[in-house]
Amino acid sequence: LASIGGSLNALLHLPAIAAELGLKCTWAQVAEATSKLPVVCNVVPNGDISCVNLYKAGGIQGVLKTIEGDLDGSVMTVTGKTLAQNLAGDIHIDRSVIRTQDDPASVANGIQVLYGNLAPEGTLVKTSAVPADQHTFDGPAMCFNSEEECFDAYNKHEIPAGTAVIIRYEGPVGGPGMKELHRVTEIMKGIPGSAVITDGRFSGASGGLSVGYLCPEAAEGGNIALIQDGDMVHINLADNSINFDITDEELEQRRAQHGGQGQQEGVPHGKLPLKAKGHAGGDGAAGAGQAGHRGKALGHAHQKRVLQGGVLGGLASAAIFVGQEQDAPGHQQSAADKYRAGPQCLDPVVKGQNSEQGQRAHD
Repeated sequence: LASIGGSLNALLHLPAIAAELGLKCTWAQVAEATSKLPVVCNVVPNGDISCVNLYKAGGIQGVLKTIEGDLDGSVMTVTGKTLAQNLAGDIHIDRSVIRTQDDPASVANGIQVLYGNLAPEGTLVKTSAVPADQHTFDGPAMCFNSEEECFDAYNKHEIPAGTAVIIRYEGPVGGPGMKELHRVTEIMKGIPGSAVITDGRFSGASGGLSVGYLCPEAAEGGNIALIQDGDMVHINLADNSINFDITDEELEQRRAQHGGQGQQEGVPHGKLPLKAKGHAGGDGAAGAGQAGHRGKALGHAHQKRVLQGGVLGGLASAAIFVGQEQDAPGHQQSAADKYRAGPQCLDPVVKGQNSEQGQRAHD
């Protein structure tokens, strides 16, 4: 993953696979690896090399051979041999495609986790796909409460250059589900000096300053729900930071104002209600409550049904979330609740062995 500048979606899949095995894989662990292991082949969008070029140059076996010194060769593989045994043979490697780790062009900048007052629990960016002149960003926010509203503004040429485009309520709860926002990252390439910041997710082919998977998401009370049009956003990949200009006092005032508008029955105290989607207009916090062209506001009960129904929207390929209540003395907690309560809001927990549906997932 680190050595080929792989997809950000791996940070959904790897924690899910680890959970199935009773292990844990965190964003911090992945970020540590990608900060040390250089990218040795610039496959699109990190460069102009295609997967076909990579395959002909030696493929993943060639990449593994190149980074063999950083791997545990004793692990067993599906071939019935250890990793070291698999790599012991003669593997043809085209070094014009798969570089050595000490090549000057091989730089450790795959995936980063950014933190700050806009993403207290973290957000992801594929640094290897961000041009060097965009490693720092300072620009005003323009807030949208859905992908569709962003498209509408783009088609009307309403998004100026140098804008921090905020697309919220597209996370696991807010979507609901977590659909791909790859089209947004593509169209934003046509707006110079812009950045995309979202609690939704991207395709592995996304490039540019695209920051996603932001936690906590807007529908779970994250600060991304409180940022407003015109607030200055600051991103610095050199120090893993993402912040917007606001005092702690004003932030809490916005939280109180936003939480008091249209509070929905059943939403836990301290959580922001899921708003009808639409462009936030001049006031990103209050505007989140205005009906957009989609014209739908999902109640908390419906959100919970979506989360507990088995597969969680766009995360279907990453994990099965089975939300049957667990038998625990004096307390019952759903898998969705455990999922949200984790140290990273996208670290999935697969439960439900007490139900028929959960047993199938377990099997």
